[in-house]
Amino acid sequence: FLNKAKDLKPGDVEINKQLAYVSYLRRDYAGSIEVSKQLVEKNNADEQAYQVLGLAYKAIAEYNEGEKMYRVALKTYPKSGMLYSELGDLLSLKKDDKAAIKEWEKGIEIAPSYSGNYYHAAKYYNENNQPLWSWLYGETFINLESLSDRTIEIKTVLLNDFKSMLAPAALDKDAKSNNAFAKAVSEVLKTVVSGSNEISVGNLTILRKNFIERWYAGSKAQAFPFRLFSHQQLLIKQNMFEAYNQWIFGAALDTDAFKDWLTGHEEAIKTFQDFERNAYFKVPAGQYYNKE
Repeated sequence: FLNKAKDLKPGDVEINKQLAYVSYLRRDYAGSIEVSKQLVEKNNADEQAYQVLGLAYKAIAEYNEGEKMYRVALKTYPKSGMLYSELGDLLSLKKDDKAAIKEWEKGIEIAPSYSGNYYHAAKYYNENNQPLWSWLYGETFINLESLSDRTIEIKTVLLNDFKSMLAPAALDKDAKSNNAFAKAVSEVLKTVVSGSNEISVGNLTILRKNFIERWYAGSKAQAFPFRLFSHQQLLIKQNMFEAYNQWIFGAALDTDAFKDWLTGHEEAIKTFQDFERNAYFKVPAGQYYNKE
């Protein structure tokens, strides 16, 4: 059907883009690349056309060609969070994680409400023993993209982040950081984790509530406005913070205990779910702080 449509309208961007993607799904990577390159070379490709071409390059491990293509694409679409995310993913497949995280960070800076860069960055920092940044990016991600399989994956990452941050001296490095925001967050967090090493949803809820209250009690909230923290503050004010923390940590920590909690808190979880479905979580420009 798509081939016939292409014959009738050979220059139609949408038809060619769909044909390239269907070819990719059928593992006809050569065919997908051929169609996608025609779009790119005629300078009428949108971001998705570049993405499909990149997927095909990644599938056949043509990482150098893919990287060159993405860098050209970013000259056309310099504010595309998706292209930064895809380029970072390709560099990671190329085993160049240090280059990959630079692209994901740039994507977070220039397109702060695009979820993909937070997803990759959270995993990167978790794997590289930087739980504070993994937490900040991971929890931002699950609020931007709350219903995907990736959300379930990152909830486990977040649980591991807090297990790491509750270990003795875990935050000392961040407290001495040259990064003013990381230093401020770790200083406040250190005041609420002392002696709180038992991991339970209840303890995490109390710890995290205390953190938000202390963050907003001082001058740090004014110095570093941060969408994730203002979201948590709102949930506390609306008595949904317990349900929110159960949503994040409950199943990741203990599936049976989470089911028991749900049984006794039907109204609380319904109120939170309604809020979550209708809330518009968007990260404003200018709240990017991961700079040395």
